[in-house]
Amino acid sequence: MRIGKTVKILAVVLAAILVLALIPAAGAEGGHEQAKAAAAEYLKKAVAKNCPIQTYETDDPLISTASYTYESALAALALMSEGDDEDAAKILDAMVAGMQLDDENFQDRFRNAHMVNEAKGLPGYWNNDMGQWLQDAYQVGTGTKSSAAAAVALLTYHAAHPNDDYLTTAEKGIQWVLDNCQDGNPGFTAGYTGWKYTGNEDDATDLTYKATSDNLWMAAACRMLAEATGFDKYSEAEASALKFVKENMYSSGDSRFFQGTKEDGVTPSANLIMTDVQVLAELCMGDDSGMDNIEKCLAADGGYAYDNAFTDGSVLENTAMAALALNRIGEKEKAEAALAMMEGTQLSSGAFPQASIPELKTGEKDTVFRDWPSVGPCAWFILAVNGTNPLQGK
Repeated sequence: MRIGKTVKILAVVLAAILVLALIPAAGAEGGHEQAKAAAAEYLKKAVAKNCPIQTYETDDPLISTASYTYESALAALALMSEGDDEDAAKILDAMVAGMQLDDENFQDRFRNAHMVNEAKGLPGYWNNDMGQWLQDAYQVGTGTKSSAAAAVALLTYHAAHPNDDYLTTAEKGIQWVLDNCQDGNPGFTAGYTGWKYTGNEDDATDLTYKATSDNLWMAAACRMLAEATGFDKYSEAEASALKFVKENMYSSGDSRFFQGTKEDGVTPSANLIMTDVQVLAELCMGDDSGMDNIEKCLAADGGYAYDNAFTDGSVLENTAMAALALNRIGEKEKAEAALAMMEGTQLSSGAFPQASIPELKTGEKDTVFRDWPSVGPCAWFILAVNGTNPLQGK
């Protein structure tokens, strides 16, 4: 029996031991390069240990068994920016295998996660107390952002080293979004969570809202596919995603991009200012009109929070993303401050915690960030130091 337990937890190690496990980076010789090298080494070791790679270090068996597709794509992009195409290819090969060997025989989509070190498997664990195999509904589902980020990583590699398997896999993943995540209006819905079966049983929930971040990643993936194939359908899909962001999600009154829509796919969710949305708009479209608003998400420790609702701690992934965008728009001092803040949280392993405090709440009640070591902030830190914009393929 499959049990779905929707988990939107992001994270890294107990705060009490953070101080004991820091790398002396901010003031150390080599500065960002030393911290970047340590982060890259952490990713390399993760690839050597398991592929698909483990996303979070935690005792939670439902999370520790999962290799999240979005973070794996980021890790591959970061390794490519370091010139380590060999390790990047191992991550990407696992993505291809995950689609081709799908447990439920769906060979046309990217899952949100796969089992660590078992490309065809879906994450989960046997619970002795319950006598059941437990899985997470989000992990086994398919998301627009995960699909688009995976395609971006595959296509970035393909652009440098042509690989038909990577191109075909990227096309399949994006085609699934084109076929299943459109509602007749501009933009793309978020995908689904849960289990779809080849028989009559269907234990899945379609996600009918549209997220601005999803559509920015989708625009980037479709732009790259249009360049790789010359097919108009990808240019049209890019235009749809960008029209949604520019015309439906931009608030001229306070110069910010909304986080997305409500379940109807039309009505804006306007109550929160989201760091990543403002940053991704700059990275994808070169539109920095929302960047001033990330200062409202500035955390007490000098990094950037998930949103403006809870700023008692930083999300390290968002902080690195912000640093990359801030450097691009000439805000060098703010970018340096963000990177220095991150270096002060880096662990002796080279990893960064997902959050700078043990439990960081957000304005979304189901979203909590924890201080578990993670590959995501490592990847964004490397990209930020290298000045590599993954949404532009350079």
